[in-house]
Amino acid sequence: MRQCGHQVVSSGMTFLENYRQAKHVSSDLQVLLVCEWAPPLSGVIKVNTDGAIFEVHGGIGVSMVERDCRGQVVGWLLRMILQRPPLLLL
Repeated sequence: MRQCGHQVVSSGMTFLENYRQAKHVSSDLQVLLVCEWAPPLSGVIKVNTDGAIFEVHGGIGVSMVERDCRGQVVGWLLRMILQRPPLLLL
């Protein structure tokens, strides 16, 4: 399924709000994230991924965004799995 940038952001914000509700974090904790996205070379698609574990609900979430050399979203995926998969022991 393809969606434009604002739909990706909206879905991401909803996902983030669900995460914040599921994870009770002390208001004294401050997190500073500094990251800078760099576009891929021409003709290459860059894929960024992320994941989270929702301990309270026993589920996991995964997301992916694909962008071209102009930074345009060419694909995305957002999934929440409500049952935690079994652990793989190596």
